[in-house]
Amino acid sequence: GRVGSGNNITPYEVAQGLIQTIPMFCIRKGWLVYQQGHYALKSSEDIKRIIMEVCRPAVEQCGSANFVDQIFKILKTEPRLFIRPDFNCNCVAFDDCVLDLDRWEVLVPTPEILVTTHLRASLGRGERTDCPEFKRFLADVTLGNPVLQERIWQAVGYLLVPDQHGKAIILLQGRMHSGKSVLVNVVKRCFDDELVAALSVNEFDRLDRTAVSVLKKLTGSDSISGDVKFGDYLQFENSAKFLYGSNHVVLLPNKDAAFYDRLVVIPFARTVPLNERDFQLEEKLNAE
Repeated sequence: GRVGSGNNITPYEVAQGLIQTIPMFCIRKGWLVYQQGHYALKSSEDIKRIIMEVCRPAVEQCGSANFVDQIFKILKTEPRLFIRPDFNCNCVAFDDCVLDLDRWEVLVPTPEILVTTHLRASLGRGERTDCPEFKRFLADVTLGNPVLQERIWQAVGYLLVPDQHGKAIILLQGRMHSGKSVLVNVVKRCFDDELVAALSVNEFDRLDRTAVSVLKKLTGSDSISGDVKFGDYLQFENSAKFLYGSNHVVLLPNKDAAFYDRLVVIPFARTVPLNERDFQLEEKLNAE
């Protein structure tokens, strides 16, 4: 839609029209904007581009880029946009619906459902497939072990949903060329690119006390605080999931039962010989 123009239309009027057109919230310095059935995280610069796109007739009438900045300043001071949303909504947005995971109920997407987890997949198409390629992949990497296959299914399920009660860190551990990277990339591909951070963790197999403490807080629904470079001191609760891959065992400076309780280890015991590797496997799994 477009927020239109008129004689002497003001930035305030345009801002109010934009609020009526696109549901949005301001979260500290970030924004949640409703799009395609879910709320996506946007920056201030993203909001200014949205203003230009949706309110172009009014901006053209004014003839100044400062008009966009004036609209944005009004949005930043609008009390209705500064709320504390309920992020405990245990729902996932697919391309064709919203799934309530607590009631296992398919819902019609609406801005009233504050869902922020979006999977790049169709639930309707997914219910009609048996995932033969993925099942074959699981059989190969687990050497046919049904217990490990069930563990991988559960780990993938946990990584894909917003529920944090599992307090789990998923660790794929084993030989080189055993399928760890394939599984990691398939999970990453389920999410929108901007929601995935591929971090280089130096020597994850040797964690010091500080790293262990931070990982326990990040997976324990604890309140985390810290400094931000060139920004304000902040406090937050982590909503990210952790998926690691390593060719080595994890070594801790001391026995830590709470950390080991969080660690879900999935062994990858078989190196796939070069002549047996399927270099199109990721594409096949992504298609499923």
